[in-house]
Amino acid sequence: MSSILILIDHEAGKISKTAGELATFARRAGSVTGVILANPGAGNGLSSQLSSISLDAAVIVEDDSFSRHGIPAAVDALAQVIKAKNPTAVLIASSARGKEIAGRVAIRVSGGVITDAVDFTSELTTMQSVFGGSFNVKAR
Repeated sequence: MSSILILIDHEAGKISKTAGELATFARRAGSVTGVILANPGAGNGLSSQLSSISLDAAVIVEDDSFSRHGIPAAVDALAQVIKAKNPTAVLIASSARGKEIAGRVAIRVSGGVITDAVDFTSELTTMQSVFGGSFNVKAR
């Protein structure tokens, strides 16, 4: 069984809807661990919102550098979690912030990155819609 990490986005103390969507996709491939990167004191409040999301485990990283240094601090923390957990794949929401984190983390851990996936199978194959939806591409 594969082990999948998902980066759980949040804003203003609320977990993003993408967390549940990523967990649903990840569940197809195996066990799901959610990763929350939060400022000190915010982790418990955010983790209490995870009850409706199908996770096997959660990793809460609290550090004040997330508010001071933004994406570089998030990349450092997520790379450390990836190195410690050694997941089969990491799913990150397809937002501008998510894409930047994904690209930087992939370089940091010598991994690959697939952006804008619209589907994810149990065999860890993704489906992407490209050229304005003219073609569907499978990638692994």
